[in-house]
Amino acid sequence: MTLLELLVALVVVSLGLLGVSALQAKGMQSSNEAYYITQASFLAQSMIERIRANHNPAHSAASVYNTLATATTYASAPTPSKDCNATACTQGEMAAYDIKEWLKSVDDLPVAAASITWSGATATILIRWRGRFSAEGNCDSAGKTIGALKFRCFTLSTTFPT
Repeated sequence: MTLLELLVALVVVSLGLLGVSALQAKGMQSSNEAYYITQASFLAQSMIERIRANHNPAHSAASVYNTLATATTYASAPTPSKDCNATACTQGEMAAYDIKEWLKSVDDLPVAAASITWSGATATILIRWRGRFSAEGNCDSAGKTIGALKFRCFTLSTTFPT
């Protein structure tokens, strides 16, 4: 084996290893994005269950879980008047507590915010976050699907009994 053959073999092996490392990095990025999507799905379902647990046919869920019409972060959410884990709460107090606790969980996603909008008895929960590895997302900072799409959004809708 000549020195030239050895150098060519070294270049070929180096390129192969470089390709494997790039593939590994891309796999890690995809895995991270999939984790965020799974977390957003879990968090949206969690809020649906909180609303369902606090639902009272005499008062619509929309009337007490209506404070998040726009994308809200944990830091900008109002602080509830009571800790409903320690004391009994009214439906409205429980809703405020649920929202603050839920937004604390949503805040684990990078640059996250969430909203709950209502159309009659149908709630639509939107969670948006900044994807760490994606240059483009599927929504903007307000959760709209037009304009500069630099965020990732997850939306879940459900209808509650009236």
